[in-house]
Amino acid sequence: FIGKQLQAIVGEKSIIAINLIDRDNNVLVTRAVIGIEKLLARIIKIAGKDPVGVVYDAKDKYLDNLYDGKLHRSENGLYKVLLNTVPKSICDSIEKLINIGNIYTIGLTKEKQLFGTVIIILKKGEQDLENMYVVEAFIKQASMAIQKRYVENKLRESKDIYRTLVENNYDAVCICKNYTMIFANKKTSEITGYEQEELLNINTLDLIHPKDRE
Repeated sequence: FIGKQLQAIVGEKSIIAINLIDRDNNVLVTRAVIGIEKLLARIIKIAGKDPVGVVYDAKDKYLDNLYDGKLHRSENGLYKVLLNTVPKSICDSIEKLINIGNIYTIGLTKEKQLFGTVIIILKKGEQDLENMYVVEAFIKQASMAIQKRYVENKLRESKDIYRTLVENNYDAVCICKNYTMIFANKKTSEITGYEQEELLNINTLDLIHPKDRE
């Protein structure tokens, strides 16, 4: 989605690559490349692999320049933009095939966190970027959306981990509200003799000996 929207802003002949950081493995992964569909087979033949899925070192110092959310024009060609991961001879061949002109890189960043990068490739003879502020504004909005999704995914993961730990706890764990049990783990079921589903319909006072209720 980001790639196609950005291509509409930059120009239909541009090439857009979207790379996102995999924080679990501390790598940058190419998730999408827009604008190379007609040349994809030839690019794969040159590179030996599909550009989507290529992995880069997320600790590369080049990325330090991209935390500002601004467009950076590359003076060192595709080899540097691809973080020296793809051999220079292959980068040179791809540049020749695509007829690459100017290359820009911008970080998908929010609150001093880098979530990924966007590479914009223009072909020789094509008009250079004139709407940089529009591109940067779009990337800022995209970064906010990615950050929101990232936080939501982490929250979901945390909830899943917490639920797994509680569910498999060796002690009885339950949550009650107004004397009604709204959660009970397996151990609670074992101790009380009730099924977990049954516990959710029981008044918790019924599980306490009358002498102990006071």
